Parts: sequence; structure tokens; C-alpha cells
Amino acid sequence: MGCGQGQHKVNFSCKGKAYPQCGKRSARESMVKIGIRLFPRVNCRQIVLTLPEQLLIPFHNHSNQKPLYSGLMVLVEACLSELI
Repeated sequence: MGCGQGQHKVNFSCKGKAYPQCGKRSARESMVKIGIRLFPRVNCRQIVLTLPEQLLIPFHNHSNQKPLYSGLMVLVEACLSELI
């Protein structure tokens, strides 16, 4: 009933990389093109890993982080392999 009354905003892409919205689109399109070129016929998914809040300080303060994070990656890979 209120159609046509008020302002309507329409976002247009400038196709530039300097603006967040256009830059995200450009990065996503580039990533897809690179993935197709490097791994034809393979569907890829990007996964972002985060640590629970309780582990942030122990991981950050650990004296030898390399084996700690390496062990974490081994466990993550095993979990993801089982899930898939």
C-alpha cells in the first residue's frame, strides 16, 4: 500500500577494486578464475578455522607455537576427512 511513497536506493557496482563491495566481488571472481585454471574439474571450498576463546591465550603464549599449530592442523585434517 505504501509502494511508490518514499525513497528507493539501488546499488550499482563501479567495477572498481577500491570500494569494499566491488572489491569483494572482484576478489571472488579472480579466485574462481584461478581455481578453474589450476584445478580444472575440481570443486574447491575455502574453510576458515578459528580457535575457541579458551585456547586463544594458551596458543598465543606457547613457547613453541610451530608444533602446536602443526598438531592442530593434523587433527583438523583428520576431522574434515572423516566428515567428508
